Amino acid sequence: MNAEEFKQIIDTIAQEKGISHEAIIIALKEAMEKSYLKFIGGEEKVIKDKDGNETVYPAARVEVEIDEENGFISLCQVRTIVKEVEDDVLEIELDEAKDDYASSLEDFVEAKSLLKTKEKEKKREMDHIISLIKDGKKNLKLGKEYRSYCRLDDVTKTLAMSVQNVLKGKIAEAERMALYDLYKDHIGEMITGVVERADERGAIINIGRTTAELTRKEMIGDEYFKAGDSVKVYIQEVKSTDKKTPLKGQQIEITRSSEGFLRRLFEEEIHEIFEGTVIIKGIARQAGVRSKVAVYSTNPDIDPTGACIGSHGARIQKIVASLGNAKDKEKIDIIPYSEVTALYLAESLRPAHVLGIKIVDEKALPTPKAIAVVNDG
Repeated sequence: MNAEEFKQIIDTIAQEKGISHEAIIIALKEAMEKSYLKFIGGEEKVIKDKDGNETVYPAARVEVEIDEENGFISLCQVRTIVKEVEDDVLEIELDEAKDDYASSLEDFVEAKSLLKTKEKEKKREMDHIISLIKDGKKNLKLGKEYRSYCRLDDVTKTLAMSVQNVLKGKIAEAERMALYDLYKDHIGEMITGVVERADERGAIINIGRTTAELTRKEMIGDEYFKAGDSVKVYIQEVKSTDKKTPLKGQQIEITRSSEGFLRRLFEEEIHEIFEGTVIIKGIARQAGVRSKVAVYSTNPDIDPTGACIGSHGARIQKIVASLGNAKDKEKIDIIPYSEVTALYLAESLRPAHVLGIKIVDEKALPTPKAIAVVNDG
């Protein structure tokens, strides 16, 4: 195998998938090990007897070494040399190991002699395996590990499809981990993406290194998009995945209907909130219908509601305009926060005219309980 070509292939895959060169090598190694195990019939087996009792037969030990510098790949089964074999998948007797060593060396030397003069790369790889076999001679002792090497030509056709299928899964897993590492620190942030396609069920948004689905449930009212539209979305969750907890659903969840999305819009459009002079104390939202945003000012000279509304309502209108192109625009009420629970509730219930509020339980969790009296209708 040409080492330079091999590296270029790996680098191309890594660049296309957005994962590291090392991750591709690890995925290839694991895929080949899994496929080689299947090839030699050495996978873990669980056998039940007539009484339902299970006996677990462990998987064989295999090794796949990938030498990028020289373009060599070696496959072998590893067994421990013992006096008496109890498990022939994991153990081998000394005399058998010696016989296997001699026959393997003879097979590889003969195979090399049959190669044509122009097959220099194959000869180099064959020399590498022969040297590994010879190195193993010193381990032909009880208690040592013996490695039975396999010729790639003997298994290439059989392994090819299996490795390809396993490798796809391994690369997909590496992609998910790379995406998790890239986006995990952006949970709770608003980003701008581009619509790749959209229909009545939602839209697929390109958010940079990947795409994410913006479902109808996570959209604002009956807003709609078309391919090429620029759209702001809020990263709600980024799921990790491993062998024990396989990924369910999409990995990166985005939304426009959450309170977090509205909070980020306020931070983006109102510099007093971004700077921390005006603080959002709470948001209640029914996306596409109405939202209530409670604000508080750390500076007594700054009116928090006025700062959010802006001159002639310019600031709040800009935020409303960012809430999609639905037929009915979402209404936003800016509420002055108060430490006095009854007063805070009265402000929160506007535009309803509150006649009175009775606090039932100030210490109830998660929020105080109260009864509010408003005009009929």
